[in-house]
Amino acid sequence: RLAVWDCLGTAAHVTMLSEMKLKKPVVTKREAATVRRELGRIAKLAEAGRFAIRVDDQDVHMAVERLLTERLGDLGKKIHTGRSRNDQVAVDVRLHMKDEILRAEGYLMQDHDEQAIELLSRLAEDAEEYVDRNCPTTETLQWFSFPTMFDRLAYRRVEDDPRELRDVEEPLDRLYSDLALAYVKVGDYSMAIEALKRAIRWNPMDCGARLDLADLFRVEGDVQEYLALTYTVFERASDARHLSRAFLTFANYFEACQKPRTAAAALRAARNLGVDDSALAAALDQAAGTERDPDAVTDGEATDLLAAEGLPDGANAEIAICLLMCASDAAAAGQRDVATRLTLRARDLVGEPAAIALLELIRGTEAGE
Repeated sequence: RLAVWDCLGTAAHVTMLSEMKLKKPVVTKREAATVRRELGRIAKLAEAGRFAIRVDDQDVHMAVERLLTERLGDLGKKIHTGRSRNDQVAVDVRLHMKDEILRAEGYLMQDHDEQAIELLSRLAEDAEEYVDRNCPTTETLQWFSFPTMFDRLAYRRVEDDPRELRDVEEPLDRLYSDLALAYVKVGDYSMAIEALKRAIRWNPMDCGARLDLADLFRVEGDVQEYLALTYTVFERASDARHLSRAFLTFANYFEACQKPRTAAAALRAARNLGVDDSALAAALDQAAGTERDPDAVTDGEATDLLAAEGLPDGANAEIAICLLMCASDAAAAGQRDVATRLTLRARDLVGEPAAIALLELIRGTEAGE
């Protein structure tokens, strides 16, 4: 199953070797083209089911290298220059997993939910076996699956975890979120809960998964877990939609507890985020003209009412700072689209004046360093 991906990863690596600015290149551009052509032929063998791994090959990459060497001589031996066999196999697994996840997501879009569960469950089993074998967790080391540098930085600042953080470099959070969705679609909420717990374990900053898990606990009748998980979003939310959803949850809870002014405060905090959300719009319409009307309290009163319940009245500034720091790094690297997206997320969380002030603070700190 991994042979095709090994050929693709090796083709990319040999191209990189040919483009290195050296007096004597490891692989010339002509040699790289020859290797890529032969890798294409090997990939076709694999797709046709005619690619064989011998006992003495040890793994898929050694089998590909053996075939290349048989066909190209010493040129075939150059493909491992600059990377270890562990790196090579890790790339194969990563490419394969991403492709299989896309296939499973295709099943979900077509409502082939059982097929998606079968595929994603197999991927999860393979992934956990790989992690157990290659990514041991200790008192000083923890492994995660952060999809972006922002998630990693935000986790470090928010969680205050002193351990060394390493990335398994596999989209395990996405895998388990997809698996949870598949289980929800077939009505198996207990398995969906377990899948979302794994998604959050691999990316603790995934507030979408936290809120989805909270909703499942609500469906199962566990109000305490429902509220506790929702509460954790206030400290971690990097998307205004997630923060708005958390405030709306507590607005509904305060209404049920017959605390209309506190419900109004939570609705006001949600409305202040300016999120276009149908559930929030419906709640605001229902609250209009009642004791729960967010216009029945001022911003200051809302802040005091929420603080009395142990809730903030807006986003965690640390998260906005992390977004803007990553935006600054992206801009410096020429990634303007990424920088723009991160900056807009920070603005949506804390408002434009606060975002500008934080950005100036970050730039001043960087200039001082």
